[in-house]
Amino acid sequence: MMKKILIFAVLLTILGGCTSWHNDNIKDPALKKESYKKDREFCTKRTGQRTNVGPSSENGQRRLTNNSDKFSDNRKATSTYNDCMASRGWVKK
Repeated sequence: MMKKILIFAVLLTILGGCTSWHNDNIKDPALKKESYKKDREFCTKRTGQRTNVGPSSENGQRRLTNNSDKFSDNRKATSTYNDCMASRGWVKK
């Protein structure tokens, strides 16, 4: 499970490019940094639980068979993560 979360985090970093997350509801920079860390960890964990990221037939999960499947699952995971962050007040800028 931890390996899947790590892979997902790396993919998000790569796909994120030069954008960063902002929450205009939090004014204090120290509080903003701490809130971002908590929300990022929560959303990464939640995304790993809600999506089937990575191949694994030992655990009964669907095994990805081609690049199209991998792309589709990565896109779903990214969308789930972005939705989670947005629900917590974060927007990409």
